[in-house]
Amino acid sequence: METRANHVWVGAVTLLLLAALALAIVWIARLGQGDQDEYDIFFKTSVAGLATGSQVSFAGVPVGQVSQIVLW
Repeated sequence: METRANHVWVGAVTLLLLAALALAIVWIARLGQGDQDEYDIFFKTSVAGLATGSQVSFAGVPVGQVSQIVLW
């Protein structure tokens, strides 16, 4: 009986540690999602191919998307 109780404790502690690890990973993954900046960019010439929802890249790395296009 004593051995079975030890197995139950080991299993419970293992599950608790796995749950804590999963929560830590989710928490760390969400740290960078709060940083959002909005920029207004004005072009004097035609901007062919630009559309709402288009991906914006900087040095080939996706950094955002076009949220709105208006004539000013």
